[in-house]
Amino acid sequence: MGPIAVVGAGGFVGGRLVQHLRQTGAEVVPISRRLCSWLGHGNIALDLIEEPASAVDRAIADASVVVDLVGHNEVVAANEPERALSETVTMTHRLAEAMHRAGTPRVVYLSSVHIYGAALEPGAVITENTVPRPRSGYAIARLTSEHVLTSRLAAAADVVALRLTNSVGAPASPALDRWSALVNDLCRQAACSGRLVLNSPGLQQRDWVSLGDACGAIEAACHPTTVPAGTYNLGSGVTKSVRAMAEEVADAWNAMTQQRPVIEAPPALEAAPEPYRVDSHRLAALGIHLATPIATAVEEMARFCLDHRNRLMP
Repeated sequence: MGPIAVVGAGGFVGGRLVQHLRQTGAEVVPISRRLCSWLGHGNIALDLIEEPASAVDRAIADASVVVDLVGHNEVVAANEPERALSETVTMTHRLAEAMHRAGTPRVVYLSSVHIYGAALEPGAVITENTVPRPRSGYAIARLTSEHVLTSRLAAAADVVALRLTNSVGAPASPALDRWSALVNDLCRQAACSGRLVLNSPGLQQRDWVSLGDACGAIEAACHPTTVPAGTYNLGSGVTKSVRAMAEEVADAWNAMTQQRPVIEAPPALEAAPEPYRVDSHRLAALGIHLATPIATAVEEMARFCLDHRNRLMP
């Protein structure tokens, strides 16, 4: 296999994916909007909105696989929905055009389980055949990007879309601004204040996976003989409530420091909803299993915050 271009390498998943791919011996071309020191050698700065098509062409020219992680996260999408929607789709479109010109043989797109939206209801079983019902600008942008890639490239390239649930694990650098993610935020709270404050009773159910396992699945998807073109759910198949994840963080912190953070949350005025289940049997049938216990991934993030406590203090 030739070089793997990771576009969006400066993000939470991207930084860890670059590390993971290099550990496997792959030749990696990290491409990010700005140069990031933690990405190491070969990092290419590329603004997919502002720079000419020739710059995009040069960045991916030699890649045998492009991993597409571009797009604004859910925080930007909530605060600036019009910008997040238009720029995410535009970046995907410009990258798809460059891959079409280059004849890139394989594209791995990291989508989101949030594209299912209203279908993620209590008791539901979510398969790849579940009709998407996105309800947020973030989810709409991800689903639209899937369509942009498949409509432009499917005739000439293998396109793999991985619909990731919620990943948990340490980022590549404490400089990464991804503290809005629940477990990241709770671990930082434990490091900085010794308290875990929830804005709700924490009854919401989510499917959680280890960030390391997610990177392993993305790496597997780079290989045509391992993962055929198509769409795949990337989740554990098990949900935990937000409150249960706060308890996991408290347990991990107590094990490391012998000081258990106090969890503060509004009282629950209703019963917890029945969990939904994200069915990932299509990936499992290919031998791709997410085996890392979520407690191990939480401990990894908690350890990261403990090690970088001084840098994380407000």
